Amino acid sequence: MNEFLYFLIIVSVFALQYFLSTRNHLMWGACIPIVFLVVMGWLYFTYQVNHHIGFIIMMLVGLALLIEEWNRGRRMLHQKKKREIEKMKSQDIVL
Repeated sequence: MNEFLYFLIIVSVFALQYFLSTRNHLMWGACIPIVFLVVMGWLYFTYQVNHHIGFIIMMLVGLALLIEEWNRGRRMLHQKKKREIEKMKSQDIVL
C-alpha cells in the first residue's frame, strides 16, 4: 500500500508539473522544480541522507525529469498556439 501511495504522489506531481508548464506564463512551470530543490536541500542539510552519492544522483534525475516535463509542456503550448494561428489564417481572421 505504501508503494502505491508513493506512486500516486509522483504521478500527481508530474501531472501538476505538466499542467503548470502549459500555462501562458513561463514561470508557473518553474514552481515544482524549485520546490523539489528546496526540499532536497532541506533533507541534505538536516542530515537525513545516508548515502550522499545516491542522494545526488536521485536529485539530478528528479530535476532532469521535472525539467523535461516542463519542456514538453512548453512545446505543447507553442504547438497549440501555432495551430490556432493557422486556423485563424485559414478563416482570414488575422490578429
